[in-house]
Amino acid sequence: MASAQLNSAFETLLAGISLDFLPGPTTWAMSRGPCEISNVRGRILKDIARLHEKYGEVVRVGPDAVIFNNPDAWGEIYAHKPGKGVFPKDPLRHTRELWIHGAPDVFTAEDTDHPRLRRLINPAFSSKALREQEPLIQANVNLLITRLQEQMGSDSTGVVDMNEWINWTTFDLIGDLAFGETFDCLKTGGYHPWVALICSSIKTVSILGSIKQWPWIEAVWQFLIGGIMIRAMRQFHQLVIEKVDRRLSRAKGRNDFLQSILDHKDTEKSMTQDELYSNAALLVMAGTETSATTLAGTIYHLARNQQVLLPLQDELRATFKSEDEMTFKTVSDIPNLLAALHESMRMYPSVAVTNPRRVPKGGASVIGKWLPENTTVGTYQWVVYNSSTNFRDPGTFDPSRWQGNPYYENDRREIFKPFSVGPKSCPQLLVMHGWMDFADYSLNRLAYAEMQLILVKLIWKFDILLADEKNVWTDQKVHWSWMRVPLMIKLKERKGSLSK
Repeated sequence: MASAQLNSAFETLLAGISLDFLPGPTTWAMSRGPCEISNVRGRILKDIARLHEKYGEVVRVGPDAVIFNNPDAWGEIYAHKPGKGVFPKDPLRHTRELWIHGAPDVFTAEDTDHPRLRRLINPAFSSKALREQEPLIQANVNLLITRLQEQMGSDSTGVVDMNEWINWTTFDLIGDLAFGETFDCLKTGGYHPWVALICSSIKTVSILGSIKQWPWIEAVWQFLIGGIMIRAMRQFHQLVIEKVDRRLSRAKGRNDFLQSILDHKDTEKSMTQDELYSNAALLVMAGTETSATTLAGTIYHLARNQQVLLPLQDELRATFKSEDEMTFKTVSDIPNLLAALHESMRMYPSVAVTNPRRVPKGGASVIGKWLPENTTVGTYQWVVYNSSTNFRDPGTFDPSRWQGNPYYENDRREIFKPFSVGPKSCPQLLVMHGWMDFADYSLNRLAYAEMQLILVKLIWKFDILLADEKNVWTDQKVHWSWMRVPLMIKLKERKGSLSK
């Protein structure tokens, strides 16, 4: 153990010497401390933004860590390069706490397992599967609308916390699709204990990633509260196992995620039972937080920018005569809605932080900067999307920047990769052709279909206003995901068009 730690320290020292030519604050270059303290405080995005503003597109943020604000860096760090492989994920940042009985999930699996797991999971998110899953998704979205209508009747102010309602909807949806049963959040108007456990664990896992930088601090952490964390994770694992087993005991024929995976279970390279558990756990964790964040952010930005919302609302109300006309196919062909969705993802990406990688053995060049092996590299999505280097007037919510507005012709749109890139890009959002411009994304995938359907029905059914126009809802801390706070929205059931 001592020898391994000594070798690690020596490698870090050598990497540090070879990174001395890169700009960055001296205190950050000397130690991982400033960066990790910023991460634990939840203010890493603002700190990184200031560093890029001061030092440029390449900044050294640790003895062996470098971050980039450049479109070409995306491909060189994250995309598969023929004959060169990929930059491996930083093991200190990619937790395996979700693994059940040591079985890998598709997001954190080693390169030997990842292609097989992805091939087995892909059919669950195909166009065919999506068509078969639509009735389940429609039922949950319709329940959301019904419950909001009931809320309007019981609360004369018409003010609701849309962050909660969107959270409940996405959890019920993923429960229905992953386990064949919802969490009943929408029915009860509250959090299932399991849902609350998942939400609280995100911050813990993020902080643990920082603590792992120093083994002795991690040891103290584990001694003081590690037992609590382990018990909570075991409880989560047991709940996943019980739900998966209950789903497996039912008859085949239900059009959900597990059925699509089970259809390939008897093949030579099928998933083991434990891999099925681990990937079900991943679907719940990743499949709820990302969609809920994007939906809440889009609702906020539209409510805050009525000059965008009202024309879109009129368009939807003119297009659809009833909710029955709103299907995956019909809601996917609304360019103004898609542009608003992408503008919201630019200003408030669901995964705002970096997805750190390690420079492979032998070293590598990133945008012309030679870096030694084991250097940690990455890009902070929120920072690059809200940088004036890449987007004109980055603080302005203007969907027309995605629709050919010449005012934004110099925007570096190629840097916009909200679902990451490469072979291990975000599995829940299912943009399987990750290294593409956003316009090439397949719109018949689960995340887009789900989000577009929810937004169309909400905007068509309700007039939407901020309850407090002075509140900047997006000013939040971040621990891997945003620490979302209540989003108080004033809803008024449709009585006619607003803009005349």
